[in-house]
Amino acid sequence: MREKAPEVEARASLQGKRALREDMNVRSIKSRCSFKRHEDPSFLCPVYHDSPLRLGAGAVWRKRTEKGESMEVKMTVPHVLSAFAPETIGTKVIDPDRFLAILGGAIRGHDLSRDRVPGQHFIVLSEEAVNTVSCGVGRRTANPDDYVVRAHRGRVDAYLRRDLAAPAESLAVVVYTHDAYNADPQVAAEGRQVGDDVPHVIVAVLASAGPRPPLSPYRFVSNLAGGNREATLWSADEIRAMAQEIVEYDQGWCVVAD
Repeated sequence: MREKAPEVEARASLQGKRALREDMNVRSIKSRCSFKRHEDPSFLCPVYHDSPLRLGAGAVWRKRTEKGESMEVKMTVPHVLSAFAPETIGTKVIDPDRFLAILGGAIRGHDLSRDRVPGQHFIVLSEEAVNTVSCGVGRRTANPDDYVVRAHRGRVDAYLRRDLAAPAESLAVVVYTHDAYNADPQVAAEGRQVGDDVPHVIVAVLASAGPRPPLSPYRFVSNLAGGNREATLWSADEIRAMAQEIVEYDQGWCVVAD
């Protein structure tokens, strides 16, 4: 019998460990909720019996009114959003239970008339929620030792170390409705649409410090190139003003990573 090459054995061992961790995670979720898997394997939608509810890739926020009526908000997290992961780039959710509880109430009370594009909610959370996250940015330095190199969505870039993150001062969350998420050009191009039983998708978690953070230079250009439907509504003056804001912000602040 041919012996396996060392690198093959190492790869097989790593795959086995990952599979075990995933199985343990699913078992843990199942023990606390009724579990449903979507056709898209990148989504898990556990429906918990308690409130607030955490992780997996989905949650249900429930609350009873004074009249005893039940209010419910279902949320899910696409696999491309890593804010809930143990190691991530940018904003990191460090208290998922509390975060989701606050977000659920905020979604329930969101004023739809404030959406620039129907179904794309930009929700600023209360000061209470700021303590549930690690800030996604820190002050840029001139010391190369303060940075780590990480790969993110096919790009390799330098990021400020997580321990140099600034204290979070504000927290906003981008949440799309089912229809808005499935209509997003990048979602459609990558085949990441969600099923009809997913009414809300958490698209981004943005904990910041200092000036209001604009889009990253890459995301700004990507949106202009067709990556987001809202960019089609921007005027030439808005685009110039946004570009100037992005340049000024990028000179003083940098995204952090674990």
